[in-house]
Amino acid sequence: MKHGHALFGLKDEYCCDGGYAQKADNPNNFKSRKECEDYADDQGLDPNHCFLFCPKTKYWPGSADQIALCEDYYTNTKGEPEKVKHCNCTATAINYTFNSDLCETGKDPDDAPPYWEYFWGSRTVTDMDDLTITSPNWWFNRGEFKETCKSNNGWWLLDASPYNIDYEGNCRMKSGPTFNDTCTIGVIDVLGKYD
Repeated sequence: MKHGHALFGLKDEYCCDGGYAQKADNPNNFKSRKECEDYADDQGLDPNHCFLFCPKTKYWPGSADQIALCEDYYTNTKGEPEKVKHCNCTATAINYTFNSDLCETGKDPDDAPPYWEYFWGSRTVTDMDDLTITSPNWWFNRGEFKETCKSNNGWWLLDASPYNIDYEGNCRMKSGPTFNDTCTIGVIDVLGKYD
């Protein structure tokens, strides 16, 4: 949800610096997979669409060649060479005075939430089997680099999303209403109060 979501009390549906909360009525963010799946069942939606859109743990590329692809993306494609430090866990930790010991190596890339394939792929990293380093999910958030997505195991979503390989799409209001699932429920609930 990008545009107009506040009018309907809907929370952000992108990772990783937004405003997340699980509302008591008609939530569109969930603190756990179980809460997401239970809500899907209650609403007659597909619980298999629940996915971790804002992971608590960040997976990073571990090899020099994959990090170099990301650095090349920021330098040559984006024209933002100052962001090359965002390609390497240790460099990021040192730059933002985090504890670099939190960059843990030797992790199983098969454990990485699918979001990280989308994230690093968009930064031209090509080998997702190289996502072998983890840290807390450090993110630039409103002028400050800090840990985000800390709730339980991160934040879960039921709506279609470009980050969800099993249910791609978008929940947004842009050039007219094109809502999905939980967003539609939330919008109808608010608009129904004005009948």
